[in-house]
Amino acid sequence: MSDGLFSPSTLAKQVAGYFGVEMSIERIIANTISVSRTAKATVFTNAHKELYVFIAGPTHLTYADMRKMVLHMNLVPADALPPAGQSDYFEQYGETRFQEVFPGRSSVSPADIRYYKTLAPYNPALWRIDEVRDGEIYEWDPDSSTSWRLAVKYFYQHGLTRDSVVIPHRNAASRKNK
Repeated sequence: MSDGLFSPSTLAKQVAGYFGVEMSIERIIANTISVSRTAKATVFTNAHKELYVFIAGPTHLTYADMRKMVLHMNLVPADALPPAGQSDYFEQYGETRFQEVFPGRSSVSPADIRYYKTLAPYNPALWRIDEVRDGEIYEWDPDSSTSWRLAVKYFYQHGLTRDSVVIPHRNAASRKNK
């Protein structure tokens, strides 16, 4: 992802290219906000009024890294979309890593691979979001005491179709410790 802003059509092409999902982008809520020193995130809604966050960066990032960024943004993730054509990518990667660590184990349960799934390389990432906690989306700010500051106010809960107003907050105070 470049430092420039995404247009809905460019973002739709990125999503289709990396994840194999044809998506009509209805509105971009937060465009290329910082979520780490190098990674940027774009929060958007599709035509079905579902909220997604697309995160990309030039460094090696894992499923666990991306999930942590999503949570720090004050978003409640529903699920991560796997790379195009690999519907069981995270489970397959977790099982492979588990077998490397425990080569003698023949039966592997989902509980066994839960941790190893989080080690899967996942850059760029696309997460479907269930909720924006407290109606506030945060961006990374190294100068803030908590390292995160308010980027935009946007109310969203999966299943509610009410349109929300996006209020940008570029000079907002840092988030208090919760």
